[in-house]
Amino acid sequence: MLNNKRHYGKARIETILVMLMLVVFSISTYTLVVSTASSYGKNYSDMDAKDNLRLALSYIDLKIKQSDKKGVYVLEKAIEDRDVIVVEDEIKGEIYQNIIYFKEGFLKEMLIKKGTNLSEVEGFEIAKIRDMTVKKTGKGLINLSITTENEHGKKYTSNLIINPNF
Repeated sequence: MLNNKRHYGKARIETILVMLMLVVFSISTYTLVVSTASSYGKNYSDMDAKDNLRLALSYIDLKIKQSDKKGVYVLEKAIEDRDVIVVEDEIKGEIYQNIIYFKEGFLKEMLIKKGTNLSEVEGFEIAKIRDMTVKKTGKGLINLSITTENEHGKKYTSNLIINPNF
């Protein structure tokens, strides 16, 4: 009987040790899952901001390269006191303008007939960006700067110099 009590005590200690090991394993697994999810969320946010930056730059570059060489210029203070890029094309004998601009956190574009009042129409969203500045240089070039931002406040900026007369 005395031997049975010693064995019962050892079994109890072994059970407690196994439970402690399970608790430690559970806590470490939970910590690993939480840290991985946090890291994934940050990486996704960074990739999204960089993708929007590349999309905006590529879109503008492609629109300008597809246009007539004479019909690309900067229109100053056109929408909300900001400069815009105008790409003119002739379609069936009429002149149409692709207006590329920044408004309300998005790169936007609208296709209008030349002479349409810009305040009466709204374009569609191309990419989510934080800011866009368009400047004419003295040599007839267009200096374009686009900034995006991830959810954590990290900014990404890219500059592009466009020769509309390529």
